[in-house]
Amino acid sequence: MKKEKSFKIIKTAFEAALGVIVVLFLAFFIMSKVSSSPIFLFNKTTMWVMTDSMDPTIPPRTYILVEQVTADEVEIDDIIVFKSTDPKIYGQYNTHRVKEKNGNAFVTKGDHNPSDDGQYSAKAENIVGRYVKTLPVLTFVGRVVITPVGFAVLIVLLIITMAFCVIPDVKEAMELKKQEDEEERQKEKRRLIEEEICRLKEDDGNDKSED
Repeated sequence: MKKEKSFKIIKTAFEAALGVIVVLFLAFFIMSKVSSSPIFLFNKTTMWVMTDSMDPTIPPRTYILVEQVTADEVEIDDIIVFKSTDPKIYGQYNTHRVKEKNGNAFVTKGDHNPSDDGQYSAKAENIVGRYVKTLPVLTFVGRVVITPVGFAVLIVLLIITMAFCVIPDVKEAMELKKQEDEEERQKEKRRLIEEEICRLKEDDGNDKSED
């Protein structure tokens, strides 16, 4: 019985820890979305590529994994993320491939674009990171969440998952703890009763001796 209780408590603790990790990941994900600058965790971050300029390497509406690098670490043929100086998208992030590198000057180009970025190519101080790979699962979720209906469905699924997976286990763990506390109280009560019985026997013995 004790082993079963211990297993259930450990299982609940593991699920709670997993829940905390998921919440932290979601918090990181949301902060990355609302922040004006990418938030790197362990030198990595995720970014959302909207356009088809890097298709087919990076299809439009795709989440990618990006590693933080300096301009000195960038090599020719790397795909980099940089703040654009193009007036049409000024200050927004662009993800293009490095075609030429001359010191702190980089000529970039989208794989799907007919020409390079010219004067709007990456400047060393505007480089944010380097593309590592696409993230298919996160991309799928992102494409669903980007629609109002998809976002609502995702929230409902999360609530249902919490209701059917996490909450019952937490409730069971609380009931087990309550049961253990009650058993401890009963043991303490029996101990006090036994002590009182012993005391009464001693008092009765002392009374008979005096007689």
